[in-house]
Amino acid sequence: FGGWGYALTKLGRATEAIEKYQMATKSRPNYYAGYSGWGYALTKLGKFSEAIEKYKMAIKLNPNYAHAYSSWGDVLAKLGKHSEAIEKFEKTIKLD
Repeated sequence: FGGWGYALTKLGRATEAIEKYQMATKSRPNYYAGYSGWGYALTKLGKFSEAIEKYKMAIKLNPNYAHAYSSWGDVLAKLGKHSEAIEKFEKTIKLD
C-alpha cells in the first residue's frame, strides 16, 4: 500500500493516499516508511502539525531514517521555524 500511497500523493490525490498509508501501517505497525509517506501526504494537504506527528512516528520506529528527518525539516521550514529545520537537515546529513 505504501507505494500506492506515494503514487497517489504525486498525482495530487493526497486524501486517497492517506487511506492507503492507514491500511499499510495498520497491517504493518512497524512500517516506518509508511508513516513518513503519510506525513508527506498530510504536508501536501497543508496539515503540517499532523505531518510532523507522522514523521516523529517514523523516527521512533527507525531512528536512523534520514528521509523522515529531511521531510520534517521541510515542514518546519514551511512554518518559518528555520533553526529547527536546520537541526533536522543536519541530522539528515549525519545519517545519510
